[in-house]
Amino acid sequence: MNTDSAKRFCNDNMEKYLQKIEFALVLAFLVLPPIFFQAGMEAPKTATPSFSAQTYALALLAFFIYYIHRNVYIIRFQKKWTKMQVFIASGECLVCFGSLCVVSVLLELAGYLLGESGEIQKAALPHSLNSWVVFISGMVCAAFYEEVVYRFYLPEAMRHLFSRFPKIPQLALEAVAVALFALGHIYLGALGFLNAAICGTILRLFVWRTHSLWCSLIPHALYNFCVYFALANI
Repeated sequence: MNTDSAKRFCNDNMEKYLQKIEFALVLAFLVLPPIFFQAGMEAPKTATPSFSAQTYALALLAFFIYYIHRNVYIIRFQKKWTKMQVFIASGECLVCFGSLCVVSVLLELAGYLLGESGEIQKAALPHSLNSWVVFISGMVCAAFYEEVVYRFYLPEAMRHLFSRFPKIPQLALEAVAVALFALGHIYLGALGFLNAAICGTILRLFVWRTHSLWCSLIPHALYNFCVYFALANI
């Protein structure tokens, strides 16, 4: 092995080693904590429109993760948009948003018919301009964080890390990412877990289909807004 080959070999091994460390850190600090901390929690009876500094910190960290991997993984933000691309992307977003709403309504109906819906969580809307700004920005940041971690980083990182094991199907890795996302919503109960699993699958399908985070981020944020406003008007 000549000098150049040895350098490339060392660089490749170092890059793979750093990828494994990064993946472990993301799991340890961004993915697993919500599962363990919220597993024994109960959904609050009244949702408040406030977001902590942690929400914005997580969104900033998610942006950093996206930024350093934007040219590595197939998912990207479109840099230049034509009118046709905007039209197509708008249609994709609308279909994705409608799919999320249909799933949520059907599961709520199933829970009602089976007597498993439980007590309806109430919500309070913001009362000032400042609280509205915090509410809207917090909703968007929370959706952005989840899309980057669960729809962008986890499935793509696992696909790269396990590429040396062809016997592991890609579908299994996708299922792991969806399961981790759903487990983060286990505090909402069985229906909440199932809703998160199905909606997470839908969002990932649209990301995979369009190769863009826009077509999952926008529907996700709009869906969260609609759910909150529905709870506020019950």
